[in-house]
Parts: sequence; structure tokens; C-alpha cells
Amino acid sequence: MRRIISLIFLILLVACTKQYKNEKIEKFFSSKGLIDSEFSLDTIDNEGWDSVHIAKPYENIYAFKVNNIPGNVKRSIESALFTEGYCVLIFTKKNEFMCFARVIRVNADFSSLEKNKYASGQVYKLDGKRKVIFAR
Repeated sequence: MRRIISLIFLILLVACTKQYKNEKIEKFFSSKGLIDSEFSLDTIDNEGWDSVHIAKPYENIYAFKVNNIPGNVKRSIESALFTEGYCVLIFTKKNEFMCFARVIRVNADFSSLEKNKYASGQVYKLDGKRKVIFAR
């Protein structure tokens, strides 16, 4: 009985979290032809957000000044940040949570960027080691 309840809870958690995931951005970084190319996150997908917060591995989600992150999404982000394998992009409009994307660091590593909040029009470049740097 406990297993069934746990399984139902897990399915609900995944289903509820999925509506807030930005899968277009996650898929964009899994493509192989991006090395040495410039990109702006708002040209990949912009559902009305004006800023992106970049959460690096082991960072505390509560350090970000983002309002109204649903509890299940917060747990999903925290679990991704608990490993070195992901950076999480948290998209906001006027500091209100809109969606997030988990980016595998092997595909695109945002962890070397100094700040943790950027405007939607920021242009980045993916270097030869797949580190994300400023393009301009």
C-alpha cells in the first residue's frame, strides 16, 4: 500500500512539474552543432519572461529573489542543484516565477558566469569546452 501511495505521489509530482518546464530550452542545448555559436535565450523561447536566474550546482534556491515558485517545482530544482550535473535556469517576469529549465552541464555549462540574474536579451556564446560565456 505504501508503494502505491508513493508511486501515485511521484507521478503527480512529475505531472505537475512538467507544466513549468521549458523543454524547448532543454532540448536546444542537447544539440551537437552549438560549439562556438552565439545565442540568446529569448530567441529560443520566450513565454513573456524578462529575466533569467542562473542557479549553479549546490546553490540554495532560497537565495534567489523569485516569488511564487510552486512547492513541487522548488523540490525539483533543489534535487537538480544537489548534484554537479546541472545548472537550472529560472525564468521570471518582474521577479514572479514563470518556468524553469534544467541544463545538463556537459551540454552547456552556465556555472562560470559571475552574476546569477540576466535580462532576456543577453547574448551568450558556447565555447569549445561547452562553457557559456558572454558574447557581447
